[in-house]
Amino acid sequence: MSGSPPAFPRRIEKPWGHEEILVETEFYRLRVLAIRAGEGISLQRHTRKHESWYVDGGAGEATLGFYTEGGSLGASTFPVFKGQSLTVPPGTVHRLGALPDRGLRVIEVSNAVPDTDIERIHDPYADRRGP
Repeated sequence: MSGSPPAFPRRIEKPWGHEEILVETEFYRLRVLAIRAGEGISLQRHTRKHESWYVDGGAGEATLGFYTEGGSLGASTFPVFKGQSLTVPPGTVHRLGALPDRGLRVIEVSNAVPDTDIERIHDPYADRRGP
């Protein structure tokens, strides 16, 4: 049926694992990030996207930081475990990665912004991404 709303959940395969979009409206998006052991999302930031994360399973590392006025990156990497929550405001440089011996499952809620609102600062999967 043409013009019908997208079905949920919607699974999208990624080089680091997959994401499942559970709900997507004009106001917000709810998704699950399932990161395979030893993998991680790119180091990135968004101009308008505001994210909240809840670690639902596994263990890993999060990197959060900002660029200084001089243009250098000031970031901290720290462990994340099941039950933790984090907020990632717009402009924050961030990354999530799973430990080498276990995966990481994160529930993410964000405002609804286009997928083009991303600057990948370091992307180990650049050669495997489509245009």
